[in-house]
Amino acid sequence: MVIFDLADEFIDLANRLFKEEHKELGHVSTALRYAAARVSSYEASCLFQDLAAEGDRLQKWYTNQFNDMLDENMREHIDRLGQKLIIEMGGDDKC
Repeated sequence: MVIFDLADEFIDLANRLFKEEHKELGHVSTALRYAAARVSSYEASCLFQDLAAEGDRLQKWYTNQFNDMLDENMREHIDRLGQKLIIEMGGDDKC
């Protein structure tokens, strides 16, 4: 599926930044979320002439989309590891 293939390209870039260029995992993750917010805002501005009027509704929609995707991926991670997922921002960023 095109969406998953594109997501894999972003994940590959994030992995390279983290593992090969030794960027902090928290910075890579935050930068990816920030980029997603910027692209989503741009998408919304292309789809709606009056972004100010649609802003609250669109923000809820994007937030729900992210929450659903995060929930799905956390559940998969928990199932794969057979343990609870603990996210700790900061520290030495080793997984």
